[in-house]
Amino acid sequence: MPAEIQQRFSAEPSQEQQIGFHQIQSLEILALPATQLQTIVNQQLVENPVLESDYDAEDLTADTTAEDDEWLETILKVEESDRSICNLKTHTKVLDADEYHAIIEAAPYIISIHEQLTEQARFRTEDPDLRTVIEWLISTIDDHGYIKSHLADLAMISGFTSDLLQRGLAKLQSFEPAGVAARNLQERLLIQLERKGLADTLSYTIVKDYLDDLGANHIPFLIKSLQVSKDEVLHALKNIQGLQPRMDFTKQSGTGMTMEEIVVEDIGGEFVVHINNDYLPNIHISRAYRQLLIDQNQSDEVRNYVKDKVKAGLGFINSIVQRQLTIKHVSEVVVSMQKEYFIKGMESLRPMTMTEVAEIVGVHETTVSRTVSGKMLRSRQGVIPMKNLFSSGGVIKDGEQTSNKAIKLRIEALIQKEDPYHPLSDTKILEMLKLEGVKIARRTIAKYRDALGILPSNLRRKF
Repeated sequence: MPAEIQQRFSAEPSQEQQIGFHQIQSLEILALPATQLQTIVNQQLVENPVLESDYDAEDLTADTTAEDDEWLETILKVEESDRSICNLKTHTKVLDADEYHAIIEAAPYIISIHEQLTEQARFRTEDPDLRTVIEWLISTIDDHGYIKSHLADLAMISGFTSDLLQRGLAKLQSFEPAGVAARNLQERLLIQLERKGLADTLSYTIVKDYLDDLGANHIPFLIKSLQVSKDEVLHALKNIQGLQPRMDFTKQSGTGMTMEEIVVEDIGGEFVVHINNDYLPNIHISRAYRQLLIDQNQSDEVRNYVKDKVKAGLGFINSIVQRQLTIKHVSEVVVSMQKEYFIKGMESLRPMTMTEVAEIVGVHETTVSRTVSGKMLRSRQGVIPMKNLFSSGGVIKDGEQTSNKAIKLRIEALIQKEDPYHPLSDTKILEMLKLEGVKIARRTIAKYRDALGILPSNLRRKF
């Protein structure tokens, strides 16, 4: 097992190494969505014998003052709420029939793209170390199926080497749907052309070297630069039009609903945040192993082994507790900043960045990014990825700044309703938005359209 993987899942004897390990572990657990966290919890219950999930709350007292080891004395005197996660259990309001029906209508049975990709990783990746990297990379995929962060930045955040991340990314990009985990639209289209066996064609060359010219409909320039005929360019264009620049991240399934971790309720006009902890078992340190630590008849070898396992177990429990508390703190700030969204819906989403939230919560921006990654939020507006509530920048609508995400959704809605034989140009979309009171530049519309993975009008036109 490579060193960077081994470090993640092995308790080290050095205090300095132990602190570093638990910091890394806490960051990784914070970034996991609920379904992946369940897998890790079950894995830890199997691998660490001092962890138990069956639990008698009345049988958790352990009086011990005989041990001279300062660290041992400290952990044995720790409050039970810090040694288990049973205190995290919460109960939200029971929904009545109308509320339940509304939630079901708003959130159909789906399997997220992260779950789909994780399932593929388990079946298509024999190397367990590479699978660990791939599953981490899956957690960085954004709502449109891209991995926007540079590999060097991902290496710094994750602790994995750039080489290992590159191998993981290459494997991940071979999964379905074709083009997932691309770094940009161009790479997505190139991946799809390669899958179709069109890597050595004019279509591939145009996407690789002339995508901007193609988007601007500079057909004469392409003919001249590539020294090909108009018919050849049009044939290549037809191949490109057959690609899927936008990802379909949900598939209907009757197996279960997406697991939301954050529930926002309107109680007396105030929006209250609840964190769903019901999917987590009651993990705690085994009483039997705690007794082994204070048994003077046990050998030093046995007691040191148990001590290391207890350290690892406590670190794991504390990482989960910290994860849930961080999600709650960040969620409360997000809800307070986006109150209008929870009242009126996505059209009232205000500009809000992770940096702004991080400053209020008092954490680093990357902590907020990990907190919202893969987390689902339920409110009366339906179930959405928490990331959807963030957007950088903004445009002017009716004299007030509005979220660029809300404008993107409006652009997407206009294009979805367009006549496929006469698609809307960016200029036409600009005119339509101006009538709605939106002040925006045409180049900004093109930028948002590209971010949505929507091709220019000349490439959307059907003949």
